[in-house]
Amino acid sequence: MLFSSGRQVYGIDQSEGMLARASEKYPEVPVQAMALQELRGAAELAGRFSGLLCADAMENVGPEDWPAVLDGFRAVLRPGGHAYLSVELPGTTDGAPRQGDAAWLVDGEVIEDGAYHYYPSRQAVDGWLAGAGLGVVSERTGDGYWHILARLKAGPG
Repeated sequence: MLFSSGRQVYGIDQSEGMLARASEKYPEVPVQAMALQELRGAAELAGRFSGLLCADAMENVGPEDWPAVLDGFRAVLRPGGHAYLSVELPGTTDGAPRQGDAAWLVDGEVIEDGAYHYYPSRQAVDGWLAGAGLGVVSERTGDGYWHILARLKAGPG
C-alpha cells in the first residue's frame, strides 16, 4: 500500500535478520539497524519523515524507555507528521498472557516463555505521548492491539 501510494519507505529494526528478510522482499528500500531507543540520537534522521509506522514492537519496550522512544519519534518526524503505533493488549485472543499465565514482574511487565512484554496503561501512554508533543488523532482496539495514530504538533508549545 505504501509503494502504490508513491511514498518513499525507510526501514529500521534492531534485528539484522529481520532487515535482511525485508531487503529480500523489497531491495529498493533502504534499511538501517537501530533500536527504537536510539532514534532520538540519530542526527542523520532528524526531521526526515512525514510519517512513521511502529507495529508490533512497543510491547518490547520497558516503561523506563517509552519516553525515550517517543522522543525519538518526535526527533525523526517533521512538524505535523504522523506516527502510527500498536500497543499489544494483555489477555487477548492473540495469545498475550493473562495475569495467571506468566511471571508478572511489576504492574504491566511480564516474562512469558523467556520473552519480555510490557502492557502499559492508557493513562501512562497518553502522558508519554503528550510529553513527546504527540497528540492522539485516532485510536481503536482490535486484533489484540490498541492502535494509535498520533500527530506531532506543528510548532513550538
